[in-house]
Amino acid sequence: MAGVSVRVLTVEDDDGIRMALKLALAEEGYEVLEAPSAEAGLDLLRDCTVDLMLVDLMLGGMDGYTFIRRVRG
Repeated sequence: MAGVSVRVLTVEDDDGIRMALKLALAEEGYEVLEAPSAEAGLDLLRDCTVDLMLVDLMLGGMDGYTFIRRVRG
């Protein structure tokens, strides 16, 4: 699908893992948005839409399960 950009949100509190995901996804042509916490992810989703989310389930603060429930609600 030439010219179609797929936007991916990564919600990961480990900087190294988040950077590795961003680099790998960007190299494959994905547009990558990053959030270091569930709260930051919710803030991003208020202003934009994404096609796919990669969420760390064991985040500090709000965990990934709660984040996903809030997004779906």
